[in-house]
Amino acid sequence: MREALERGGQDLQDLVDLLRDQTGVAMATITVLDARTFCFTTVAGAAPFETEHDQAACRWSMPHDRVFSIEDLSTDPRTATLPFVDGRRASLRFYASAPLHTPDGDLVGRLCLFGTEPRTLTTLEARLLQVLARDVSAIIALRLLDADRDAAATSDEALVDFARLVHELRTPLLTLRGSLQMASDALDLDAESLAGRMLAMAHRSRARLEELVDAVLRLASHQAPEMAMVDLDAVVAGVLEGMAETLSAADARGLVEPLGVVRGDPAQLAVVVQNLVGNACKFTRPGVRPEVHVRAVDLPRARRIEVFDNGPGVPDEHGQSVFGLFQRYSRTEGYGIGLSTVAVVVRGHGGTVGVGPNPDGPGSCFWFELPHPESHPGGG
Repeated sequence: MREALERGGQDLQDLVDLLRDQTGVAMATITVLDARTFCFTTVAGAAPFETEHDQAACRWSMPHDRVFSIEDLSTDPRTATLPFVDGRRASLRFYASAPLHTPDGDLVGRLCLFGTEPRTLTTLEARLLQVLARDVSAIIALRLLDADRDAAATSDEALVDFARLVHELRTPLLTLRGSLQMASDALDLDAESLAGRMLAMAHRSRARLEELVDAVLRLASHQAPEMAMVDLDAVVAGVLEGMAETLSAADARGLVEPLGVVRGDPAQLAVVVQNLVGNACKFTRPGVRPEVHVRAVDLPRARRIEVFDNGPGVPDEHGQSVFGLFQRYSRTEGYGIGLSTVAVVVRGHGGTVGVGPNPDGPGSCFWFELPHPESHPGGG
């Protein structure tokens, strides 16, 4: 954790600079607890520094998973004799902080404010601390994810390189989200005013861009499947249960024939099924109720899972390109990432994917093949 933050970066520095500028304090810091040492890794108003656990005001805030403040450190018995308060190292008077978390929710540090005069933390300042602490925690999560991504087993090096580029967009987006939220809180605009509508539009655009970035990062971070014997009927049932609202909103009808057992990663195969069923509900013909039919076909060395729909179909010239990243052949809303995810996961299982026409009428048949268990080393 400490190493992830000590790599620095303008992203974190921008956040603490913003916090200091907006609150007018002497110093703002990102602080992490490493063993018995508080490490002030990113600082506005001073150089990075460290202090022992028992000599830091942060020791009193760590048990609190919320914004915490002390109006006058010199009169509070918990902090009056600390070296940063009594003049030995500094003469700080005001302290406030908000919690920083790992992706698992563990409390690892604080986003802190330090002032040289006693003062009261305002409601707006407390909100700013909360918003920026959330963004710092998100950047921590991204840095940890970035460190783990090198171990990802996807064979698509171009996709990995592209994901690294997209990853760089995630941090300024987090800052943008926090800035927009603070603007909304501070301005209290009439939702129907021009400024209110423009701010709402900025929120929606930011959210849509975050969706796109997250989708690419999820696609690129698929790790090698954890192979096991998988009951596909149970996997599909779970996916359909989770998609109940989507299916209901689309008024879709479904038919699932017995699919049997394959060897694969149940979580990753659920992603494949969810994307293919979701595609069938998204790409429809006007006035035609969506129908989805899932069945299995045994081949000599593989089991093929076929997902039929009654939509507009896929033109022959797009039969292979639809599985490429960002490839779209219609105006339907989306990013062209779902089928890329299907292809990456299935190929990671040693299988193949494809699409053809629905032989029973208009529509498509998307399929993927997985080797029979005995085809895998150690299978059977």
